[in-house]
Amino acid sequence: MQKVPQCASKLNDLLEELKRKEDLEKLRDPLIEHQLFPHGKDPQSAVIIVEELKKLVRQWKLHEVRGFWKTHPEKEHLIRALLNHMDDINEIYNYDSIPHRPTKPQPSHSSPSRKTQTARILKPYHGDLFGHTENTMGIIYLSRYDMKRGNTSTGVATSKKKFNSFVDGSLFANTGDVADSDDGSDAESRSSSTQNERRIGIAEQLYKYSTQPGIEGSMIDEGTLEALDDFAHMEDYRAQDCCAAILANLTVASELCVPILDAGIVADVIVPLHSKSNLPESAKRGLAHALFRFSLIDDKVLNVFREASDVMIQLMKSENEETKVCAAAALVNVTGAMVMQTRNSNNSTMANIAGDERQRIVEIAMPYLKEVVSSSIPHVRVAVARAFKNFSMYENARLTMVEAGVCESILKLVTYPELEIYRIDIITCVANLTNAVDGREKMIKDGIVSCVVKLGNDADNDENKKLVACAMANLTGVPQNILGHVVMNGAARSLVSLCKIVHHFDEADTIDIRVASGLANLTVHTSSVLKLISSDVHTALMTLAKEDGTPTMREVFDLVDSDGQGSIDVSELKRAMGLLGLDLDSQQIKHLIKRFDHDDSGVLEFHEFRMMVKHQAENGQALQMRTRQILVVIGLCNLLSDFNSHEVMVESKVIECLRTLTDLNDAKLNFYVAEALGNLVANPDMRAKLSTSDVFDEWMELIECGGLDTCKVCGKALVHMTFDAMFKTEVMGHMINKGILNAVNKMVAMNDTQYLYRHCASIVSNLLVDEGNHEKLIASGILETINKLTTTWVGGHIDILHRCGAALEKLSTSLVGDKVTGLISSLSILLTVTNDPLVTHYVSVAFFELSSREECQQLLAKDEKIHKLLIGMMRGAPGDTQIHGAKALCNLTCDEGCAELLLKTGHVSDFVVIVILRTNSPLIKEICAQSLFNLLHHEKCRNEMVETGVLWALMKLSKIASKSTQNICAKVLFNFSCYEEMQAKIMEHGVARLLGIAQSKNSEGVDIEDAQTKQFCAGALCNLAFRPEAGALYAKGGAIDFMKDLMEEDDEDNEMYCATILYNLSHCDISSRASLVHENAVPLIVNLSRSEKQRTVIASLGSSYNLSLCVEARKEMVLEDLVPAVMSCVEHAETMDLVCLGIASVYHLTCDRKGHDKESCLHLGVTGCTKRIVGAVVKHGGEKMVSRLCSRILLNMALEDENHETMVEEGVLEAVKAFQALGGEELDNATKIFSVLANSEAVLASLVDHDAFDTYCMHMLERREKGGEDDMEKLLVLSQVFLNVSLVNVCRVSLVSKSYFEKVLSSCSLKSEILNMNVVGCIKVLTEDLKVKEMIMKTSAAGILSKVSQATSNTECKGLCGKILNGMSGRRSTVTYSEGSIVAVLSTFVEQDPDEVPYEVKPGKILVDELVPEEDAGSKVEIPKIKYNALSPSWDTQRQVGNKLLKPLKKTAPMQAVVLAPPQVFTLQTNGTFEKIAVDGLGKLLLDNIDLVSEDEAEVGEGGGPRRRSKRVAPPNVPPPGMISIEGGAEGEEEKKDDGFQFKSLKLDMGGLGGFKEDDEEDGF
Repeated sequence: MQKVPQCASKLNDLLEELKRKEDLEKLRDPLIEHQLFPHGKDPQSAVIIVEELKKLVRQWKLHEVRGFWKTHPEKEHLIRALLNHMDDINEIYNYDSIPHRPTKPQPSHSSPSRKTQTARILKPYHGDLFGHTENTMGIIYLSRYDMKRGNTSTGVATSKKKFNSFVDGSLFANTGDVADSDDGSDAESRSSSTQNERRIGIAEQLYKYSTQPGIEGSMIDEGTLEALDDFAHMEDYRAQDCCAAILANLTVASELCVPILDAGIVADVIVPLHSKSNLPESAKRGLAHALFRFSLIDDKVLNVFREASDVMIQLMKSENEETKVCAAAALVNVTGAMVMQTRNSNNSTMANIAGDERQRIVEIAMPYLKEVVSSSIPHVRVAVARAFKNFSMYENARLTMVEAGVCESILKLVTYPELEIYRIDIITCVANLTNAVDGREKMIKDGIVSCVVKLGNDADNDENKKLVACAMANLTGVPQNILGHVVMNGAARSLVSLCKIVHHFDEADTIDIRVASGLANLTVHTSSVLKLISSDVHTALMTLAKEDGTPTMREVFDLVDSDGQGSIDVSELKRAMGLLGLDLDSQQIKHLIKRFDHDDSGVLEFHEFRMMVKHQAENGQALQMRTRQILVVIGLCNLLSDFNSHEVMVESKVIECLRTLTDLNDAKLNFYVAEALGNLVANPDMRAKLSTSDVFDEWMELIECGGLDTCKVCGKALVHMTFDAMFKTEVMGHMINKGILNAVNKMVAMNDTQYLYRHCASIVSNLLVDEGNHEKLIASGILETINKLTTTWVGGHIDILHRCGAALEKLSTSLVGDKVTGLISSLSILLTVTNDPLVTHYVSVAFFELSSREECQQLLAKDEKIHKLLIGMMRGAPGDTQIHGAKALCNLTCDEGCAELLLKTGHVSDFVVIVILRTNSPLIKEICAQSLFNLLHHEKCRNEMVETGVLWALMKLSKIASKSTQNICAKVLFNFSCYEEMQAKIMEHGVARLLGIAQSKNSEGVDIEDAQTKQFCAGALCNLAFRPEAGALYAKGGAIDFMKDLMEEDDEDNEMYCATILYNLSHCDISSRASLVHENAVPLIVNLSRSEKQRTVIASLGSSYNLSLCVEARKEMVLEDLVPAVMSCVEHAETMDLVCLGIASVYHLTCDRKGHDKESCLHLGVTGCTKRIVGAVVKHGGEKMVSRLCSRILLNMALEDENHETMVEEGVLEAVKAFQALGGEELDNATKIFSVLANSEAVLASLVDHDAFDTYCMHMLERREKGGEDDMEKLLVLSQVFLNVSLVNVCRVSLVSKSYFEKVLSSCSLKSEILNMNVVGCIKVLTEDLKVKEMIMKTSAAGILSKVSQATSNTECKGLCGKILNGMSGRRSTVTYSEGSIVAVLSTFVEQDPDEVPYEVKPGKILVDELVPEEDAGSKVEIPKIKYNALSPSWDTQRQVGNKLLKPLKKTAPMQAVVLAPPQVFTLQTNGTFEKIAVDGLGKLLLDNIDLVSEDEAEVGEGGGPRRRSKRVAPPNVPPPGMISIEGGAEGEEEKKDDGFQFKSLKLDMGGLGGFKEDDEEDGF
């Protein structure tokens, strides 16, 4: 074989490429015509790409062919298909204008005109060829050559029958000489009876000839059409019959219909003939035949209709069914031709005319078609069904059909046995009719829904089901009040069943969208939601939501996660980006990861990866909106609007379905998903489940990638979720860790101050309710978020500022350090934006909270603006705001710098005025009195304060019946009395005020002063008594009675006397001591214990010790807070004997006769006794008696679990450590304290991390090594302590890290079953923590478990060992399988029964032996006599704490479920193929009143009439050329497709109206 030269091959390739470019250029003009080039692209020179070719395919609707895209995958395929389509258009469609009827009939053949006889086709023959001349008077001659006889002259047989006749206008002349008669009138000729009969005879003869097949062309050539013109104007019914029959028979030859029409047959014959009165039915039948055949000619049918429309309409009124059907078929075919002609014309006016004409046809035809529906002839019903289908294809005719009652006819048609023949027509008709939006309600009321359901259930192919889906989808697009009828008639189940076939179709078929649209429309009827759920509508919708072939986000994540660690690091993400063509360096990759790495792990977990991908798609190339998925989500959202459906739908994985849909990154779809999830959140019962589920992650992703509308929905949902989680620390922490604040910042950035800001403010306020999360929120920038909400609020809803104020108030309770400055700034910003009362209230509470904390007080004290602001609140704000402003100012006045600044700015004078004149509330006056006291507290500016009127204002305030105010005034006067330089200033008015305070009574006459106030009064009076002028003042004021009542003796050493008496009384018998306690001796001791006199302290301690020996009174003494007083004396004691005396008193108070007193020990725990005892141990621990008594006290307190947290916080572990170092009883007590503290989970972390824990454990092990009977008890306690510690997550690592961990496990194992279970339980809990498990596997725990498993007889313990070892063996570990022991255990391990309840390790209660109370712990102490000294001043500051009167925020309205209105899609889609209705079997028309004779028997009577009757010869039924018979399937079928409509011929067998043949049942449609 000769090798082709390379140059030739190259040339050939170039030629082929040139040919391809030429083919492609042929498509440029259509692309430009339809404006398919993108904007900005030059249509004349731009390169034609595949996307533009696809647009042209869709423009020409080539893609509607099943499987088009699969068979044309490449660009070359598309070019070839488009070029072929252009060739088909040039061949099929006629773009010329509609032809107009000529003014004079101009036959296409050479037949002469009746009125202008200028030429003849044939010269008349005057001979008598057949001997009939005398009968016909030479008018007609016939020359016939019978094919049966053959040609004798030539001997050649022929298959064509020759027919020659001379029939022109001369035959109707007045004279008998036809050949020469050219003059005379037609009217006169017709009026002649002779001539009339002659013409009737000729008509009958022509009729007979017309019944013979194959001679139609010859008849036309020889003037038959001219004769028909005359016959049509005759009044004789016989001529009318023959005229119509001849015309009908001539049109059997379909190829002659065009010449016949061109000759003007409609105007000259059909219209005049039909206008005759009393036209016979047979003539109407002939006209119907002719018009029907004319309707099959696309190019002429419109002209026929315009000329004979009235004829067609009147023929439909005929009583003959064949006539009626033929006329209806003609009208249907006319409408099809109108569509073709209109679409081939650029004349918009023509299109309007065609539409009006079609409308008129439908209006006229429908009543008669409805009558024919009840016909007993099956083929008539078939024709009607297909006529309905054809009519339904015209948009403007559908409503007319519905209003005319077409649904009733359809319901009848579906009941007939031949339904299978026209099932597709009925389904197509209904599908098209449902596109008429205004007619749907009537269709539904007429029962069409159940009909469609039945058609869908009985449909045996996907095409039928597709049309059913179209119809059902349209029927569901009705108002909600009608939608209930659709649901009740089975639409739901029908659409659900149709979901099973959607995958059978290409995307271009849109069957999936139609089914989704129908299901979504049904869900709008919310009262039927449960019925829809029971019909599996939700399952069907979720099925439609799936996108076959599209990888899920999880699959993409797994591909990128190459090492399978469940996270994506920098290298993996960089490699994935490189594969996508994005060349990013490591720094850019790290920045990308950091942006979405909310937990700062350095890698992207799955939910973070999803958020990154969605964000990139949203800001890169957004995906196209998916109509089907939107409908699915709307349907699911509406189903979720009924809370009763939530459980079922959640179990059906609706949440997973919705999450999958968000992966499509479509903004509108995400909005609908948010609405659907919002309906779940609207259900309070579902919120708890959703807060910590993946749904919360979805909210974060939707906000990150969503628009304003989506964020509004998400924001509303998060408001309610955070509201429910306000007091659930773990849930709220989960939300914060998942980036809820980032989501809030994203929503704030959208600047929607009306709605979205309200949601954001509510979320922020809810997040801050739990102080445990404040630190995280501050670190995440919540203050910046609040500032943004505040500063951009302008014009927004005031509720935004309310919630911002509430949020800042909550932050004020926990902020420390430099963050306080930011909070103060935020509060100031908020007040500059608004003076709303509620906002001001929250700010005042926040300032009060900050002022109550020393670390924040200095910041506020130095800020003059804050001072002015607080004083302004007191001047005109509402009551609650005034109270908190006054409290804040009171706290600030504790700072000397604040007092100096107030004096400097003149605010002190303003404050004094406000106190006296502007405040009416007693509470506010009390707070102001404390503020005045604080101002006088500062020695540096005290004199200036007095001169400014502070002391005067305070004395004024003391006149109100308020304990607090009077106490403060008495205290100030007492303090001033301690300074000689001040005594003179208060002497005149102060003494009277003091005595007035001391004797004050309320309105009921009851003393209102308290003990402290009396003490201040007594101290002040005592100090002032040294003044020479004091005697008279005291006498006038009643001071003598006051002192007697206070001291029971009028002596300046009354305190000493009272203390001595009380001490002596405390030595009485036990019952008397109890009486002393009941008579309130304890408060007196408490008062005495505050004294700084050593003798008073000795008396107080002695009294306390003696009274503590009374067991019955101990509880009351404790509850009256004797212990703090005693410990206060101990702290000030100067000798060790006094210390021991006080500690012994406290020990007695913690005991009853049998052991410790529970209530007393609990009270000591809450009064801070632990801290004082620990202080005594630290200070006096070297004294044996002190350490022993303190260890007993702490042990008694530790026996109550409620005290554990407080004791640990107050340093009990330091005391325990000291006791451990002392040994002896102290060591035993310390061991017991440590053991019982292990009962409280809250303190275990502190225990394990403390050094005392190591000493404790080693001590327990040392006791074991010494041996003894109590080894088992100690080991049991130790094992239980380890078990309790292991149950606390934060303790596990520390516990396993202990050097003696293995030693403890080994020592406690194999001693008893209880010990074994404790050891195994401890290991089980530790191995359940993955991090700790790795540490455990490095220890000998596996060996211990193996030994325990082999030694124990407890099956539960053995099984538990096996399970733990089995779990440990599943991971890489250092477990050694020495001596096959572990293998042996695992070999006996049986997998857990699914029904078996898992073993749960629970903490155990550790019990220790109590000590027997000892009553000889103290020793007698001699009380030395002391000299009375003047009292010292008490200038402690007055601080305001707690008791915030916080106004609640307006409650958030309950979240309402949302019902979405699905978009109506494809409502104007036209389905089906336009079919020309061909009435089968018409053939030659035979008249009953004229006999047909054979050639041998033919006799013609006078006048041309029949001479005698002979048998009738029925002509064969020859189908018109070009038509299709349903028997033959699709062979010979002619299809025309234009702009969505398809036209094809349909042949109905109407021969004799006898029905279809058996072999005709397969109609091929």
